[in-house]
Amino acid sequence: MNIKYPMFSGSYTYEFGIRLFNSYAHEVLPAPNAPFNQMIIQGRGIKDLSAMEVININMLSIDVATIFLFIFVSMEIGREFQNRSIQIYASLIPNRKKYFMSKLVAYLFISVIIGLIVSLLSMGNGYLIIRIFNKPFPSIYQVMRFLFGCIFMPITYTVLAICASFFFRNTAGGIVSSLLIMFLPSFIKMFPGDIQDILISIIPASAIHRLSGIARGAEDIGIAVALLVLAMWCILGSIIAVRSFGKKDISN
Repeated sequence: MNIKYPMFSGSYTYEFGIRLFNSYAHEVLPAPNAPFNQMIIQGRGIKDLSAMEVININMLSIDVATIFLFIFVSMEIGREFQNRSIQIYASLIPNRKKYFMSKLVAYLFISVIIGLIVSLLSMGNGYLIIRIFNKPFPSIYQVMRFLFGCIFMPITYTVLAICASFFFRNTAGGIVSSLLIMFLPSFIKMFPGDIQDILISIIPASAIHRLSGIARGAEDIGIAVALLVLAMWCILGSIIAVRSFGKKDISN
């Protein structure tokens, strides 16, 4: 048990994580790219959708892949702290920063590969549906930009899960923190309109939507700003994780 962070251990974490995931599944997964997917909820069939809308819906699998990725990463890192194997690895790589970076690079590589595979498979499935219903295929630029943005989703949340797992030194901290960040758009809805616009513009989900070319309203922050937002989340998270990991005694 992590005494400093009791909310990230035991039955409390399990129950909270399940509730949060269920809320995310009901509110976010059906509409990660809201303007398009809400049409399905309103009863529109495939024949009534444009080709790009069909591709967008097929890319829901990237959300699922992202969740499985950060759960896997959090479990792997948390297991090292739990069974104390991290003490052995740390003795081989005494520099805590180098050890953290080695984990970050390894899992980042995995997230890029899985993100590419899932995105391409989903895109291919969408293409088959488009051909079956004889819909005109969207422009290559539109499709490639959408694919480019979607790949950033597993990359970003994997990095954040790694940072949280090292900071809290357990699996639960990585999983719950990642879910909370994914769930930020729903939390932000509780604030007044002007504050919503400010907060929406600085969260990872909005930056990913902008890179995918599907941003609307306050999410439309520009490609350069979107990349900067994602970079800042990942860099700040890494700095906090490294500083925390370097100061704590991993033998406890």
